[in-house]
Amino acid sequence: MVLTVYPKLNILALFILPLLCVSGLIGNILVCIAISINPKLHNVTNYFLFSLAIADLLVCVIVMPFSIFVEVRDGKFDGRSWNWNFELCLTYMGADVYLCSASIVHMTMISIDRYIGISKPLAARNRSKTTILLKILLVWVITAIITSPIIVLSLWDHSNILYDSVCLIRNRYYMVYGSTLIFLIPFLVMLLAYFKTTRLLGNQKLSSSFETSSRNGNGLRRTIQRKKKKIEDGKRCDCVKDSREMKPLMENESNENINTHRSTTDFRTAVLMRSLSRHLIKRYALLPRSSSVESEVKASKVLRIVFGCFFICWSPFFVNNFLAGFCGSLCEPPPWVGVLFLWLGFCSSIVNPIIYTIFNKKFRQTFLQILKCHRANKGTGSEEQKRSFRTSSRNYAYMAGGENNTTGLIRGKKSALTDSGKYGYIFQNVPYAAAPINSLRFEMPQQPLPWQGIRDATSYGNVCLWNSTQSKHDPYYGRMDEDCLNLNIYVSPNCLTKGSCPTVLFIHGGAFTFTSPQLNEEATLIENFASNGRDVIFISLNFRYGIFGFLNLNYKLDLSIPKNQGMFDIIAALKFIKKEIRTFGGDPAKVTLQGHSSGAICASSVYLSEKAKGLFSNAILMSGNLLQSTFVNNNQNISRVIAGEGGCAFIDTNWDSLKEVEDVIGCLKKLDGVKLVGLQYQAEKFGLRINGPILDYGPEALFGKSLDVIRQQFPNVPLMIGTTKMEDLSSNPTLLDKFKRVIPERLNDLCNYAVSFRNYKNQTNALNECIKRYSSDHLQAQQIINELNYFSTLLRDARSAVISNASVYVYSFEYQYVMGAFDTYGEMIPKELRPLHSEELPYITGNHKGVFMEKDYKVRDIVSELFVNFIKTGNPTTVNAKFDKYNPITNNYFLIDFDANYSMAGMKMNYHKDTDEYFNKLLMNVTGGFTDNLDEERIVKAQIQIMTGNGEVEFPLITYGREFYEGKAFLALKSSATTQTIPMSNSPNSIGITAMTIIGIVLLIFIGCLSRKTLIAKKNIAGYETFT
Repeated sequence: MVLTVYPKLNILALFILPLLCVSGLIGNILVCIAISINPKLHNVTNYFLFSLAIADLLVCVIVMPFSIFVEVRDGKFDGRSWNWNFELCLTYMGADVYLCSASIVHMTMISIDRYIGISKPLAARNRSKTTILLKILLVWVITAIITSPIIVLSLWDHSNILYDSVCLIRNRYYMVYGSTLIFLIPFLVMLLAYFKTTRLLGNQKLSSSFETSSRNGNGLRRTIQRKKKKIEDGKRCDCVKDSREMKPLMENESNENINTHRSTTDFRTAVLMRSLSRHLIKRYALLPRSSSVESEVKASKVLRIVFGCFFICWSPFFVNNFLAGFCGSLCEPPPWVGVLFLWLGFCSSIVNPIIYTIFNKKFRQTFLQILKCHRANKGTGSEEQKRSFRTSSRNYAYMAGGENNTTGLIRGKKSALTDSGKYGYIFQNVPYAAAPINSLRFEMPQQPLPWQGIRDATSYGNVCLWNSTQSKHDPYYGRMDEDCLNLNIYVSPNCLTKGSCPTVLFIHGGAFTFTSPQLNEEATLIENFASNGRDVIFISLNFRYGIFGFLNLNYKLDLSIPKNQGMFDIIAALKFIKKEIRTFGGDPAKVTLQGHSSGAICASSVYLSEKAKGLFSNAILMSGNLLQSTFVNNNQNISRVIAGEGGCAFIDTNWDSLKEVEDVIGCLKKLDGVKLVGLQYQAEKFGLRINGPILDYGPEALFGKSLDVIRQQFPNVPLMIGTTKMEDLSSNPTLLDKFKRVIPERLNDLCNYAVSFRNYKNQTNALNECIKRYSSDHLQAQQIINELNYFSTLLRDARSAVISNASVYVYSFEYQYVMGAFDTYGEMIPKELRPLHSEELPYITGNHKGVFMEKDYKVRDIVSELFVNFIKTGNPTTVNAKFDKYNPITNNYFLIDFDANYSMAGMKMNYHKDTDEYFNKLLMNVTGGFTDNLDEERIVKAQIQIMTGNGEVEFPLITYGREFYEGKAFLALKSSATTQTIPMSNSPNSIGITAMTIIGIVLLIFIGCLSRKTLIAKKNIAGYETFT
């Protein structure tokens, strides 16, 4: 049917429709480019918006031009008259339905994700980029499933889309089906999600307003007031490399202030208020600060506007389709009205970039930069380029190296202002060694390669590859690659201008297999270290861990690769700091080596190594020392299993043959890195673990001596060492039954593990004494790992250091009211069982930072001052807290806990006296003494037994012959998959009905699951499961 309209309308359509197409094309390209080039736009919502922009872009590239040719030809506006073949009609119609549907499904997922992100931000953080990409892929797959029936029906019967020379969906069942699943259900889901989001933000805003004006019983504000200050601009130096050593200076900065903001972990979630004066738990639903809530309100407002435009644009088309599906031609409007409805729907793909430009400042600024072709000049090294670069860029610092700097010039960035108005400078992704890739895999770290021009150090570099059953990936951990040996350097303005500042190198934990320095919070590091007044240069690093850092195939052979590769990375970083730290305003004679958890075990290994002698002046070990014993064949079992999984070793491999083991190394070097860590993941399912440093020998060894000799030759440098009160109290939840009674079988497994670190003269008595000690008290039983790996080893190393005339300072962090300030446990674990492992970190580095109240900021200032003073002077004593040296006779220690006036408890006697007497007296008496166990075999078997008892091991240890591996991956660790075939009728009607029925059921189940997850998210606002 053809309807002639006024010529002016024809001309108007010919002008407007191409204009709309071009506008949508340009706008969506700008959105994609903006999200790609601006790191500030890299978040989960914007990743979905990027995918949405791709869908809208394809609509503008494919569907709209096609539609222009279809709707307007020869100056006539004549509906959908079709003069081409069926295949082209099917292509046009399929692209139209699929891409427009994809746009709608994307918006539905964004609304759900936005609600979860606001109601449960910490749980929302626990998502890797892979997970996000899979969700985006799922959106496209779901869209394909929804739209596939029309393709199937059209292929069966062409008249479903092409009839009487009109290319249009004619199947009334699909019109109702599509309108319901593509519009009605997504509309209801979006409506519910944005309603709940708006209500939640409204409650938070109201509560935040109440908090600002109200005080608690101590007269302390329940929320800290944000301060906005203007700061004086620093000075920049000429970015010229010279043969002489240069004083580090800052270049002139812009007078523009950087927008203050809180980390996303500081808001959007409720916490419990604690009254410090009475030590009582008073439950208040404390919510985020008004400014933070306001930013969330603005962000959600943008998405609500997008949602509103979506409804306005698409509702006429789908309502018309829905009605036409029921009443057919009786409800069919004139063709030109149908075309108008369709193009109104297309406008939804056009208006989104306009909305972002008007209502989102970051998008608007990025769009302007793109349109002005404003790009950072990376330079080629010429003086003209450098001058131009310094003139056009603001709020950056440029550092030229001293006489020893052989790498090149570097550009950092000014940090955002903290809540107290402080700021510093940050240099990220600074390489301290060459990329350990290809032939350099498993080798000693090599000198970093020099670069030309000015290196951009304003964003994080790669995190070292890992994949572990012990944690989950998270987008906050950053992108991963083997090319990862880089530093992140945080510097105060004073240090840059005046120099001679002390430096701390912080080694993160992660069970020797995972995590990232990117989890440290910038604002906390600036406040605690890299700001005027504190003036400590804080450096975090990426180093090789897992199989890349602790490969050990045979400790007896003099192999071409070293052991303890990851430890030598840390030593390489210390050498780089010693050589280059003046460039950043540091004193190479004042470097502190600091580590936490497994990072502290790594730090203690470097601390004890002759290879690191003279590279540091102080050491801080937080919740970690060398274990009860360090094995010569540590990690040998898991290394060989991984080699077998990768097809590099076989059941008849002669591990004592130098040639065969070198062949294995050569094979492992050729494997894809991602595959290699995937093999480690599979090996961990056996119950095998990477257990850290290896006791190695030889001229190039990390240790080079026996443990007895090492313990008698501790370095004579100040040592600060400590633990939290409860550490890994809940590390083995299956130890107790539901009545909190100790399960004898589980206790026997743990005790067997505990006594396996030493060769007792009477091993049976040692095991029996362990069972006797821990069987009667469930709290005592849960301390078994703590006493073994934390408290007893601390006392051992503190005494050894004192014997070597080192100044030792022991602390115990026992502040129980961390609670919601720690994001992993929140309020789930009562204060009587706190603080657990890592709960001091929010106050030191900002890692695991949850929601801070005013008390938490005060605690952070006080606790961090102890560490800063030790880094500066080798003594943690502050003006208000005297910290005495450790005395092995009294076992004195500094108790970090607070009264209502924020005064710390101070010095106490008898650090874990009961643990000391058990390990160093009782066990010695009943067993007749011991020697160090240097073989990992008993420990490996004990670990597997513990995990088997916990149900954590999926497969038994199985090995296969060489013929099994030939040309194959190691299949023993792969579970077999089964498939089902659903019989379908040969009837054409059955095909369409069955397909549509199955798709509808699957989609409804999927939407139901998402809705349920959305509702659950609100109930668990404080929950968070982390990848530590």
